[in-house]
Amino acid sequence: MGFLTGKKALIIGVASNRSIAWGIAESMAANGCEVAFTYQTDKLKSRVEKCAEICNSSIVIPCDVSSDEQINETFAELKKSWANFDIIVHSVAFADRAELDGNYVEVTTREGFLKAHEISSYSFTAIAKAALPMLNKNGALLTLSYLGALRAIPNYNVMGVAKASLEANVRYMAAALGGEKVAVIYDNIQLPAMMMGYRMPPQTSDDAYALQMTSSVLSGGPSSRMYKRLVDDDQTALQVFAFPFSLEQGGAFITFSLANAGKTIDDMTPGLEEEIEKLQNELISEREFQKIQNQMESNFIQSNSKMAGIAESLADYHTYYGDANYINTEIERYRSVTREDIQKVAKKYLVKDNRVVLKYLPKSEEPTAEAAE
Repeated sequence: MGFLTGKKALIIGVASNRSIAWGIAESMAANGCEVAFTYQTDKLKSRVEKCAEICNSSIVIPCDVSSDEQINETFAELKKSWANFDIIVHSVAFADRAELDGNYVEVTTREGFLKAHEISSYSFTAIAKAALPMLNKNGALLTLSYLGALRAIPNYNVMGVAKASLEANVRYMAAALGGEKVAVIYDNIQLPAMMMGYRMPPQTSDDAYALQMTSSVLSGGPSSRMYKRLVDDDQTALQVFAFPFSLEQGGAFITFSLANAGKTIDDMTPGLEEEIEKLQNELISEREFQKIQNQMESNFIQSNSKMAGIAESLADYHTYYGDANYINTEIERYRSVTREDIQKVAKKYLVKDNRVVLKYLPKSEEPTAEAAE
């Protein structure tokens, strides 16, 4: 039994037992997921069948992702075994080997460029389009990228451009297929917990700084809004906090709440959402704003008070901002955030259509098969 028990996943892109896709499939199966596999060519069929056997799967289907007809046939064949399923893992990429060595401009051809994008990026859209009628509500589409999508990596060449295309593809697909997604996991825990993750912009954007300050308004200590509301006043939560998990190409603004004894997720949810709504509808007070500005300055100074902190900051600024001198000026970006900016990002990012909700419940609350019927 594992946290994926009862789920079904289609793994596209296993080439051997050394493939990343194989590692994903093996881990999913170990956590209770039923898995099915596709293979690209007859040459790979026996390898994929061996991998499937290890995962106790008998579903191995041919799929040439460069052919819409074959993609449709893949899902028609899958439907013979599964009426519906939950997860797609897309681990497919291709570029002509001759175009992965040497000067990018000199070795890249029109044909190679188009083929790399078709196989590595467009195939994800084509597969999603064909899978949607079978994909369960709150299903997941997963794909794999690499640092070469963000930076020029020697000899990655057209593959990096195709991976950048894939990442943009994911953003547009998320917008098209988005809306609030809710997942429930039952595990050996005593108290229910809930995490809400809101998509947020890259860490170098002005909005990311405003969201950092927003997290302090909501959960920056015992006097913060969420803590006072859920822990002190409503007493529905033992713990509650919010933080931005900032990344180079966008991250997640996450709230976490752990229910008090005898309380449920449904008891906590109204307080969480009402405090966010207040931020969206009302400017925070000048006094509260001054408090979080002081917190930001204090945190910044403390994080750079030791050699290890300074070294980490210099590395971050050089890598993500392209200028290590930001260590001397970044505090001004926090100081430039206004009360209106905090209200603006709350309205823009902290909305239901932009979030994933994970409900973490005790196994004792899991519906039995008899109850489900």
